[in-house]
Amino acid sequence: MKIYPLQFSSFKNINNFDRIKAAGGFARANQTQSDTFQKSVNTNSISFGASNFDLKKLKGLPCAYCGETMLTKHDVYDMTELKGKHLSERLGRYAALCHDNLSDTDHEAVKFVRQVAKENPSKTAAELLPVIYLRSRNKMLLKQAEIYSGVDKLALEGNLWELHEYINTLKTQDRPLPNDMTVEELSKFLIEKTYIKYRKEVINTISKMSRKTYNDDTASIWKQIQCEIQQLPSSGDDSDALLVKLISQALRRDPKGVNEILSCDDDRVALFYSNLLTAITPTAEHIKPQSQNGAGTASNFFAVHSSCNGKRSSTPFHEYVLANAEILPNVLNYLYYIKTEDLSRASNINKVEYLQGICKTLKEELAPIADMGDIKDFFASLDDICLADKTSLRAPESRALRLKAAGIFEQKIKSSGSESTLRKELDELYLELLKSFTQNLHKSYSKTIKQLFQEQNVFAALAVRYSMQMDERLKLSKIDSVKVNTMLSDKYKDIYAVPLRAELERLLCTDTNDKYVDFIDKTMHDLFPYDNIGVYCLKVLANCRNENGIYSVDKIYQTLEKDVFD
Repeated sequence: MKIYPLQFSSFKNINNFDRIKAAGGFARANQTQSDTFQKSVNTNSISFGASNFDLKKLKGLPCAYCGETMLTKHDVYDMTELKGKHLSERLGRYAALCHDNLSDTDHEAVKFVRQVAKENPSKTAAELLPVIYLRSRNKMLLKQAEIYSGVDKLALEGNLWELHEYINTLKTQDRPLPNDMTVEELSKFLIEKTYIKYRKEVINTISKMSRKTYNDDTASIWKQIQCEIQQLPSSGDDSDALLVKLISQALRRDPKGVNEILSCDDDRVALFYSNLLTAITPTAEHIKPQSQNGAGTASNFFAVHSSCNGKRSSTPFHEYVLANAEILPNVLNYLYYIKTEDLSRASNINKVEYLQGICKTLKEELAPIADMGDIKDFFASLDDICLADKTSLRAPESRALRLKAAGIFEQKIKSSGSESTLRKELDELYLELLKSFTQNLHKSYSKTIKQLFQEQNVFAALAVRYSMQMDERLKLSKIDSVKVNTMLSDKYKDIYAVPLRAELERLLCTDTNDKYVDFIDKTMHDLFPYDNIGVYCLKVLANCRNENGIYSVDKIYQTLEKDVFD
C-alpha cells in the first residue's frame, strides 16, 4: 500500500501524461539474501538494542524497504480468532499481498493450510492444527517410506545388517496417528517425542554407521545410501515437512521455534500461523549499520519484513539508496503511516521524537548525495512528514487505478480549447463527482441499515443510522473545498471509521455469527471507498482548488505526477 509518494521531477507540459501512461511497475529490492536480524531475548517485542519500539500492535504497518504491508502481532491474533472459510480467505489475502516475500515452499504450505481450512468451515484456527499436522505427516511418511525402502535394499546388498535393522525400526516407529486427536493430545505427543525420528537425527545416525564399516568394498554402497537419505523431506524444500516442523515447534513450545515478534509462550496457535508467514513479519533494520558504530536507539531503526532484512549487509545507506531507487518512496510511506497511526497502545514510543530522530538520521546518512535533485525532494517530503501536520491525500492503492485517474484529467485537458474552458470543465467534473459521491454514500448507509433491520440486528442498525446522521460528508458542498478535502482525508477516515467498525464488531461478531466479518469489511469499504477512482479524482480537485474557487492546473499536474511516480 503506497501512502505518501515522492516527486522525482516536475511537470513541464501536457505531454507528460504520456510519460505517466508509459510508467512501469514498482521496482523491487533484491530479495534473495538471508535475514540477518538478531532474535530478541524478549519474545514479545522487536529488539531495538536498548529500547523496544512496540510496532507489533500497529495493524497494516508497511515495510520501510519494499513498501508492502507486514504481518504484525495484532494481525495474527485477529486471524487466529477466525474459523474455516474466513481463516482461509485471510491467509490468502496475506499471501497475495506479499507474494514475492514468500518462497515456493511457503506458498505451497499456505495453500495446503487454506485448503484444509476450507474443507473444515466449522473448525477454529486451533482445531485445524491436528488436521493439518496429521495430513501433512502422513504424506511425509509416504515419501520417507519410499526412501527407507531404497536404503534398506542397498543395506541388504552390502550386508549392512545394523543399517537394515535401524531402517526397519524407523518404519515401525513411523506409524499413523489417530485422526481425531485434539490440540492438547497432539501437543503431549510432540512434547514426549513419541515415535518421532527427525531427518537430521536419521542422517547423523546413518553417517555414524558408515564410519564404522566404510572400506573399499562398501564405499560404493555407502555413497549411494548417503545420496538416498539426503532426499528425505526437508522443511526447506518440502511443504509437508515444513508444516510438520512448524506445528511441532509451536505445540512443543520449542525455544528455537519461537518467533521473536508475534508469539507468546501461552499462545501456541498464534505461534504456528505467525511462523507460517514469518517472511512477512516485521524485524528491526539499522539505518546506520552497527559495523559503522550505528546507534542502538529507536531513531536508527526501521521496521522491515523478515525477508527484506539484512539485504544491505554493511552497505552505507546512501549507497544502498543509489542502487535501489524505490527505497525512498517506501521510507516516506512507512514514516507517514507512523505519523497518522494511533499509537496510544504503543506506550513505549513517542511519535514526534521518533519521527524527528529518524529525520535527523536519514539526513546524516544521505549527506554524501544530498546535492542530488531527488534527494532534495526527499528531504522536503521528509520535513513535511516529520514536522508538519497537514491533511493528507492518499492515492488509490492500485497503480493501474492511478494511471486511469490521470487519464480522466488528460482527456479534460486535451479536449479544452482554452484555460477558461478547462477550468469550467474541471468545475463541472467536481460537481458531478461530489454529487455521485454523496449519493453513493447515502445509498451505502441505507442499504446497510435495511439489511441489519431485516436480520433483526436492531442495535447495530441504529448504530449505523446514528453514524449516518452524524456524517458530515453527506452535507458536503462545492463552496467549501477545504471541508471536502478534510472529509475525504485519511485522518477523517481513521477518526470516523475505527469507532464505527469497533461498534459493529461488538454488536455483530460473536462466536455464533462470524459471517458478519465480511459484511463489516464490505460496509467499511463502501463508506470509505479510498480505492475508488471517482473519490480519488474528487480529492485531487478539492486539494487543488484555491481559496477563490479557481483550480490550479499546475497543482493538479504536480499531484498526479507525485502519485504516479511514487
